[in-house]
Amino acid sequence: MPGKKVCGLKDLILVLLIGLGLTGCSDSGAGGSVDILVQVGKSVMTADEFNQVFDMAGYVNTGGYEADSHQYEAARLRILNQLTEELIIVERARELGITVSDPELETEIVDTRKDYPDNTFEKTLLENAILFQAWRKRLRRHMLVKKVIEKELEEQALITLDDIRTYYNDNPTGGNERAGQKQGTDGIDFATVVKLRRDKALRAYQPWIKDLYKKYQIKINYSLWDKITDSPARDKEFGTVPE
Repeated sequence: MPGKKVCGLKDLILVLLIGLGLTGCSDSGAGGSVDILVQVGKSVMTADEFNQVFDMAGYVNTGGYEADSHQYEAARLRILNQLTEELIIVERARELGITVSDPELETEIVDTRKDYPDNTFEKTLLENAILFQAWRKRLRRHMLVKKVIEKELEEQALITLDDIRTYYNDNPTGGNERAGQKQGTDGIDFATVVKLRRDKALRAYQPWIKDLYKKYQIKINYSLWDKITDSPARDKEFGTVPE
């Protein structure tokens, strides 16, 4: 599927549906605290993990940014914020007991490979300087974040008949999601209900994530961040990892 390959990979690298998405999560006991860049509860991100994700994003190689430029520093800060947000959702997954099993992950990998015929999947990874194991870890994280959002937001979104009538009135042709889809006994197609539920979940995301920011203690090792960039991301809401 030309045109989807590189974009699809980057969507899985920086995946938050959310701005959806994110870093490899380590146990809080792994390594010394000096290596921890961000910690949310028991979920941590090391400086190496941050640098790996930033390198995979390809801002220098493909984004046209010069190292140490204003845009380059802004990109690093943006990814730091995204990965911190991801850690918050990972910690919520830990609380809820949500995980991604190896069989679930392998099934998703098989499905993803189908979008890259003739063994072009590995070639695409290579062309973007992405190791398969690093991509696999990001995919598992993406799936975990998606599961939490589905449980916390999509499953809680109540779709009323008024919502459906309004949507049909605004979209008389039905949109692509209605084409060839199954309908219930009341004539309402399931794809429309799914779309409306996701739309409501998207609107509910910001209030939800803000509540989680307040719920967890977020620690950032500023001295370690200073070594990564000359523009430390100081925020009054963040504490620091003890050195």
